[in-house]
Amino acid sequence: MRIHLRFARFAAWSVATCLCFGWPSGTGEPLLSVRYAAVGGWSWSQALTAPKLGNFVGKSTVKSLWITDGNMNEPKPIPLMKVRMAPEAIQAAAKVLGSGHIGEGEVAERFEEALSNYLGHPAPVTVNSATSGLTLALRMIADEVGPYRREVLTTPITCFATTCAILAAGMRPVWVDQDDITCNMQIADACRKLASSTAAVMLVYWGGSPVPREQIERLLHLSLDRFGRTLPVVEDAAHAFGAERDGKKLGNEGFWTIYSFQAVKQLTTVDGGCLLCPMEKWQEARKLRWYGLDRSQPSLDRLRGPVRDWGYKFHMNDVAAAIGIENLKIVDRAIGAQRRHSAQYANCKLRAPLWDYCGARDSA
Repeated sequence: MRIHLRFARFAAWSVATCLCFGWPSGTGEPLLSVRYAAVGGWSWSQALTAPKLGNFVGKSTVKSLWITDGNMNEPKPIPLMKVRMAPEAIQAAAKVLGSGHIGEGEVAERFEEALSNYLGHPAPVTVNSATSGLTLALRMIADEVGPYRREVLTTPITCFATTCAILAAGMRPVWVDQDDITCNMQIADACRKLASSTAAVMLVYWGGSPVPREQIERLLHLSLDRFGRTLPVVEDAAHAFGAERDGKKLGNEGFWTIYSFQAVKQLTTVDGGCLLCPMEKWQEARKLRWYGLDRSQPSLDRLRGPVRDWGYKFHMNDVAAAIGIENLKIVDRAIGAQRRHSAQYANCKLRAPLWDYCGARDSA
């Protein structure tokens, strides 16, 4: 029954989260009105408008939502996701495509510089996906902690990429319960599941909301007191580009922070990602993302020298980087719209009625 409760809540919050991510308007007009929503054997027949939601009846899970522009006879499906692409990004990509150099090069370096300025981190490591960034982080952690600490505390409510990266590093995921409101990791349960075999904790920031620093510190202090060692923290910040903690962008606290630049994220490079790692690790990360070779060396030298640690082909190419440079210029506008829409849903108290009428409390 606990699983049913968790996933009923997850389904309800997912609808609100997707709408916050995808709805492009920031005009202050009613956010949406719902014409019809098939939910199991019942439907919402009453229009929904922000900031006050209509009445909910029945039990089950949402199958579809429809909107109208005021004309209730012409419903349209709600676009849950929208690609945010600057017009200049198309021109920048075309320029690279015609340049004769489309692999990782000078444009990718400029994108890393732009990310450094925006995020406040001196050495972002761009990669071809956030999954690659997670894999790099866990590979380096696994190499450091040794063969006897192979468990990673994480959440089951996430993209499967989170678990894939753990498995790719030869580790085992230990799933932790979720917070009822944020869907982030419940730190109290993480403390209960912390063990001598724990190698790291991977936090997933659902909907872009970070776990507060004081909660993370609680887990780190427990690890230090119980086992005499610091616990590496991996932040799956795929949803959280632009998010801050204590006035700083995520990635500036000595953790392993991974952003996603996938198609429908706040910042897109069509596909891609970025790893912000502890400063003593950034050079190793840059090598491992390209077979373990140092691309800063002349090509003949790097091919003749020894490969001390095998790596991957995880680097970002110049076409993706060119798109990223231009989209970074409009990302604050996109994030601002998301935050306004999220606030409107929060003010509507959408979570409680949906969870109540999904039958979650009855089955708990």
